[in-house]
Amino acid sequence: LERANLMYNEFVIIGPKKDPLKISNSSSVAESFTKIYKNNLSFISRSDNSGTHLSELRIWKSINLNPKNYSGSWYLESGQGMGKTLNLAIGANAYTYSDISTWIKFKNKQNHQILFSGDNLMFNQYGIVKINPNHCDNINIKYSNYLYNWLLSNEGQSIISNYRLNGKVLFVPNFNN
Repeated sequence: LERANLMYNEFVIIGPKKDPLKISNSSSVAESFTKIYKNNLSFISRSDNSGTHLSELRIWKSINLNPKNYSGSWYLESGQGMGKTLNLAIGANAYTYSDISTWIKFKNKQNHQILFSGDNLMFNQYGIVKINPNHCDNINIKYSNYLYNWLLSNEGQSIISNYRLNGKVLFVPNFNN
């Protein structure tokens, strides 16, 4: 029935600390992805049609590359959630694309770190949607509306703003913008 922007964070490129491609010296996420492609270094994609996967595909498209054409060689598709994809990337000493919040919470970092962030293409908007009760018979419309309105209220947005893990911000509230 209605959608509103709730909060945002960013996506990041995760890779080996040694950073053999000097991804951290890239001037854009497109340059980072181009380095991975041109050097045929393993990249693990979620490949699950999630928001993370769709954002990744937009970046590949921005450099006129369809990574599916290389599936099974340097481009590997996990079809899994972010945690399992991160574990696969770490196990294979590969690169991957993650949201910052999952990476901050992730414990099995081993020899991997954030190599690139900060490009506008890596913006990660979260929204909240009011479900139409005519399309979902078992929805509790009263409480779902309550949650929707509370999360968008000053109180809900303030709680999002103050939420930290290990002293790090995970999400930035939209404050009804």
